[in-house]
Amino acid sequence: MALYNEDNSIFDPMQLPPAYKLNDDREMLIDNLLMECGEFEFIYSEPQFAKFAIMQWSKKNLGVWRELQKTMEYEYNPIHNYDREETETISGSNDTSRTIGNNGSRERNIIRDLNETIEIDNDTNVAGRNTDTGTAANVVTTDSESSQEMDSTTLNSVFGFNESTAADRNKSVVNSTTETTGLITADTQDEHSNVLTISTDTTETGTSTKENDELEKETETTKNDIDEIIENDTDSTRTMSARGNIGVTSTQQMISEQRELVLFNLTDVIIESFKMRFCLMVY
Repeated sequence: MALYNEDNSIFDPMQLPPAYKLNDDREMLIDNLLMECGEFEFIYSEPQFAKFAIMQWSKKNLGVWRELQKTMEYEYNPIHNYDREETETISGSNDTSRTIGNNGSRERNIIRDLNETIEIDNDTNVAGRNTDTGTAANVVTTDSESSQEMDSTTLNSVFGFNESTAADRNKSVVNSTTETTGLITADTQDEHSNVLTISTDTTETGTSTKENDELEKETETTKNDIDEIIENDTDSTRTMSARGNIGVTSTQQMISEQRELVLFNLTDVIIESFKMRFCLMVY
């Protein structure tokens, strides 16, 4: 091909299916295309336009080439003409709803017996003593002239604490005959002594008792309602497969058809399409 010799990059824009993604596979396709079509005249003589034309042609056929490649990659048993798989899904639902009620009342009386006893034992002893002792002196001097006889008795009484009868305190008796001329001196001395003794003894004995009954009342009310909902959803999946030869076609016929199928070559399909599109079939 003279155009390829002039510009060997004319196939660079060409798009190919994934089977030719490796450079070696791409180069193999280009080499076989040149060997198949090198003797024919290319319809476009200008290299830049030839690149454009090849690119557009490959884009148009790329989808077809991809699907043809998939047919070469299917996995199957060539001598089976029956291959069926069934999947069955069974769905079920079982819902249960119930209400559980629990209502009750309980009353409780509590009696508390509170008794308190206090023993009283109180002994009080009070003792007191009061002593009063004294001496009184009285001196009287009189400048006169007189003559006098005098008899006198002086009695002093006192009442004790909480007593209604008087007790003698002191007693003074004077018998005198006085003749006085000029200076008379009288000297009187009074001595007294008083002792008061008080003793009090008090004893208190007794028992104080306090009784108290206390009543306490408790009432307890319970209410318990439970709503219970049980949801039970079940999904069951079953898959059945059936494969083999149902007898319509013999095994030998299927082998013969498989031989024809393996002769399919995607590279030849692409080259033939290129030849029919760009080459003048004239030698």
